[in-house]
Amino acid sequence: MGENDFHHLTAGWHPLEYVPDPIRWTSRASEFLIRAGGGKELFVEAIVWGKGTAERSVRGRIEVEGQDLGDFLVKSSDGWNLLSSRLPDALAGPVVQARILTDQTWVPADEGLGKDTRQLGIAVRRIWVA
Repeated sequence: MGENDFHHLTAGWHPLEYVPDPIRWTSRASEFLIRAGGGKELFVEAIVWGKGTAERSVRGRIEVEGQDLGDFLVKSSDGWNLLSSRLPDALAGPVVQARILTDQTWVPADEGLGKDTRQLGIAVRRIWVA
């Protein structure tokens, strides 16, 4: 995140933040374009935080070109989570459209974490195909 990502993140992403790594929060549905040519798996580094030591978890799924790649669970107690999904064998082109869909969002202000009223899903540090 933070390196020309505005060309690839097409909808549903919050502004870039540094925590200290550059991250972007997803909303309930966040879309992106990624070069998948020849890659076998899609990887996403993600995290969520809870209030103090409270555990938070966010469930969701990833889609590529409308195909469901499977569910994920990001837990705050795990620190940075590495999500991986096998890509379909036949993709439409070298650059594909993908989405991160979360089952629920959370609002920091509702939990006494400042005045931030954004609907947040997961914080993403990196997305890549290998």
